[in-house]
Amino acid sequence: MKKSNLLNVLYENEKIIIPELSGNRTIYGSKEVFFSYVDKDFKNWGLNKKSKSTPETEVKTYEMVKDATFKEMFISLSDDLDSLCLTQSQIIDFCEKHFSHLRQGGYATFFLTKKNFEKPATKDNLFVADVGVYSGGLCVLVFHFDLAYVWDADYRLRVVVPKLS
Repeated sequence: MKKSNLLNVLYENEKIIIPELSGNRTIYGSKEVFFSYVDKDFKNWGLNKKSKSTPETEVKTYEMVKDATFKEMFISLSDDLDSLCLTQSQIIDFCEKHFSHLRQGGYATFFLTKKNFEKPATKDNLFVADVGVYSGGLCVLVFHFDLAYVWDADYRLRVVVPKLS
């Protein structure tokens, strides 16, 4: 595991577990969880489909300490982007059960996911789910992984990924 110069781990001594999941849930179909808003691009970009089943997975939450693009953020943790991806079912479960670990006040918590988990982590297969906590509930947006936008670390945005060895 790399030591990131862009992200600091939060809750270092807490074990955050996502249980074994079937992969049947989709973010677009989970409006009861993301009842404030669900980005229509989950459907428009072909992401509204079931994924693979996953074993119990420990995850880590990081907070931005330097401005960065999505690519810079995630690569600062590992060059193996496949190892950083969570399925939509895992993202939903995290949001339901670990709400307090999401960045509050309408600021983003980012999750790397794939359109097709049978294929490698290439730029056309990688997407970032951006979950925000608002007074009206959870909101979720989706971005292409290779978006060139530089996110501002002053907002202490978060990133959630599987724990790396």
